[in-house]
Amino acid sequence: MKRFKGYMDLCELLNLPDKDYASTPELFEELHDILKNRKNIHMLKYELGKWFGFSFEYNDETYFFSFDGR
Repeated sequence: MKRFKGYMDLCELLNLPDKDYASTPELFEELHDILKNRKNIHMLKYELGKWFGFSFEYNDETYFFSFDGR
């Protein structure tokens, strides 16, 4: 995932493999699985549906991620 219109690159921030996790529901689920298994990340919310989204806390900051799953 790359920086887009000023938004943060999650792969860069969290040192993840550089994939377009927002491109398919399967990759989005893969990203969720990676994050929920990291001890330094606290998942707050996770939704699948018309919009895919989640939020998490990392280094005392809260981050929000979503994309249109249509």
